[in-house]
Amino acid sequence: MKGFQRGRTAAVLASVAGCSVLAAAAFSFRERILEEWCLLRIRHAPAAVKADCAEKLVAMGCLRVIPHLEALGRLKAPEALPILLAAVRDRTCDWRANALRALAQGGIERREFIPLLVELLVDGDRVVRRLAWTTLLSLDPESAAKVGPPRD
Repeated sequence: MKGFQRGRTAAVLASVAGCSVLAAAAFSFRERILEEWCLLRIRHAPAAVKADCAEKLVAMGCLRVIPHLEALGRLKAPEALPILLAAVRDRTCDWRANALRALAQGGIERREFIPLLVELLVDGDRVVRRLAWTTLLSLDPESAAKVGPPRD
């Protein structure tokens, strides 16, 4: 009988320890979990829910929302400006390229990007330089003519 009680006590203690580890992991990764949940809802939910999730992701500063903002037609919204600026300034070439593509295709009239685009004309990545050039041409042809195309 004592062996049975020791085993049950050990099982209870192990389950409490396991639950504690899961709770700590959920607490520490809560933003990442919320981000993944919102991205999943953007892909598979009705339009009203998609817009709400996109707003939450923009507020969180999630760069992965940029293609979804473009698909939802929300790139021209004022709340999209900080996330686009953050993506253009990001170290990862893919995020900069995605943001530049979104700017060029979205027809966004944002003069705040022009100095940043001029800086990106000397970026280390060829794709980013070319996208910065085409985006600069679409936003401000006069500035593009003054600066000239990037050197490859």
